[in-house]
Amino acid sequence: MTRSQFLWCLKLLGYWLLAYVAIQVEAPVRYVLWWMLRSGGRIHEPLGLFNTRTYLLFQIVWGCFLGLFPLHRVVDVFWVMFGRFRRAPAPEVDEWNWHRPILWAWAPTTAIFLLRFLSFHGHEESVFGGNVGITRWQYFFSNYMLEWQSPTDPLTLVWIVNRLAITGPMLLTIAYTVTVHLRLRIQERWLLSKATSEPPAI
Repeated sequence: MTRSQFLWCLKLLGYWLLAYVAIQVEAPVRYVLWWMLRSGGRIHEPLGLFNTRTYLLFQIVWGCFLGLFPLHRVVDVFWVMFGRFRRAPAPEVDEWNWHRPILWAWAPTTAIFLLRFLSFHGHEESVFGGNVGITRWQYFFSNYMLEWQSPTDPLTLVWIVNRLAITGPMLLTIAYTVTVHLRLRIQERWLLSKATSEPPAI
């Protein structure tokens, strides 16, 4: 492995870990939404149950939202808020370079997810409910396991780890990459249509 490849892998792991930071950043948004819905009488569930039930959907939406903006512009906005710590703007990034590590941050967590997904057994031993018959799709993507949650049940801890640490970051990073791709395609078509609609210079 060359030095450049090694650095690329380090950046990839860094962006993968950054996905967990992004999840924590959007946590206040979930709290505000829960408070608004609860205050309006739309829901009556506690915050913890609301977060667990809507967690995966929020990661998809959050990943799409982040993908709408070029990352280097987001960095510029961040440093403008704390201008005394940075004087020069973030360097321009070639967004058409699909070899950028941030666009492959979904690969590590997706590989881990596939290992867990393929090794999952439909009948798990629960200390409270005997055999829990459940499909892979229900276990990883639905809220079916909320019915079996118990702080003292080992299945609960395993399910929470799979949901919070594997499935959620995977959906966020995939949604981000897909949104970046769609945004660039739309920009390309817009620039092309703008160029063809302009009258030729005389």
